[in-house]
Amino acid sequence: MPKIKINRSLNTNKGDNTSYNVDYLNKGKQGNPAKIEEQASWCSSRELIASKAQRDSIKYKQAEYLQDKLGQVYDGIVSGVTDWGIYVEIIENKCEGLVRYSTIGKVNVDLERYTVSNEMGIKIRLGDSIKVVVSSVDLEKKQIDFTLF
Repeated sequence: MPKIKINRSLNTNKGDNTSYNVDYLNKGKQGNPAKIEEQASWCSSRELIASKAQRDSIKYKQAEYLQDKLGQVYDGIVSGVTDWGIYVEIIENKCEGLVRYSTIGKVNVDLERYTVSNEMGIKIRLGDSIKVVVSSVDLEKKQIDFTLF
């Protein structure tokens, strides 16, 4: 249940030590628990949509910023290790992109330890500092791809 509904629908104590649910959106009258649950569910669904829109807009603006910086080298921090690649956040501008394993070669991925190692024994871990090159930007998909430098 979102905080807004919890804050607006409080259990209040009457003088006789019995509590009842007051719906402050309904001029302080006793609230209908089923209606409050429905409103909370609706608020939660809207909150999820707003969060997704916020993430999408941030990804779009990051891609837009980097689209004319192809080939540039940046210092970054490994921010995620997945089955398909390493996410890296550029220190200078906080833009995040993906280094796909296909650009590294054969790797061993240990998701429990958030570690990637290659045939030469080089290990990359979550939180490591690495250098990346902006290799491609897809504004429509809001995707940024890096390669290791």
